[in-house]
Amino acid sequence: MNIARTNGLLPGTLISQFVAEALLAQVDTEIQTLGIRFVRYVDDYEVFIFDEEKIVETQNAITTILDKYSLSLNNEKTKYTAFPYYVVENLEEIFMKYTNETPKDSDMMQLFNTYFKLENDGIRGAIRFLIKSINDSFIPSNRSLFVSYLFNVLVNDSRSLVKVCQLLIDKKAEIEVQDADLLLIENLLEKHLQTGNHLEAVWLLFLRKKISSKRVPAKVLHLVACSDNDLAKIIVVEECQSRISEKTKKEIIRSTSSWLLCYQLFYNDWISKKDFLRLSHIEKNAAFYTALKRNRFTFYQV
Repeated sequence: MNIARTNGLLPGTLISQFVAEALLAQVDTEIQTLGIRFVRYVDDYEVFIFDEEKIVETQNAITTILDKYSLSLNNEKTKYTAFPYYVVENLEEIFMKYTNETPKDSDMMQLFNTYFKLENDGIRGAIRFLIKSINDSFIPSNRSLFVSYLFNVLVNDSRSLVKVCQLLIDKKAEIEVQDADLLLIENLLEKHLQTGNHLEAVWLLFLRKKISSKRVPAKVLHLVACSDNDLAKIIVVEECQSRISEKTKKEIIRSTSSWLLCYQLFYNDWISKKDFLRLSHIEKNAAFYTALKRNRFTFYQV
């Protein structure tokens, strides 16, 4: 379609996008028949190669298919990125040494320190791989030491934060959390609320509530109420109602910015139907949301 008159896909009207998509769908099919794994967004391809020696072979195969349709790879934009699971083939092998028996203190220290060193040496994702690999078969003899390492990761590796939160919640019945650990979670939560890291803040708040029967401090609840994290506010509304002061409650209502939080406030009778419609800017379907509340439907389910 371009026959050397331009590089890449021709821009144009909406029909041009349909034609280009139809063309590349055919290209996709031909690439798939070669057993090559890839994903595509518009005209950008990401190809997954599991053997470094096959990079050139794979590129040549794709180039041959593109040539049939007068398309070509942009060499200036083509790059290779090595991922840790294939750069270091022994990541899983290292972990497997400790899954068939209860690891001793020295074994567990060596396990975590090995992955910490790999991460420091530039193997991005090594620690996250370790956390993802820990399952029910990993039963440490010293659970206090195990928790210490997990909190070390929680503080120092933001990419693994969500996975660590999930793991701590899953294993909460098997571990004992100290007051210092709870304070650490609260301080981390405050930090992520201030920096606007919404996902991390939501997970830390959920972790703090689920990992201990001790009440979340009123100061922490008010920090959430004063933030712009409506998902975290929903957790406060649903999980910490008995600890919410009138000041914090009013702040949550005043600062709400999403229809989802508005509905949960309406669902819990914190605001009236009139206020719900006004705050959420919903002009239609009032009967629909009223029916949801009448049937005790909530968007917050654990």
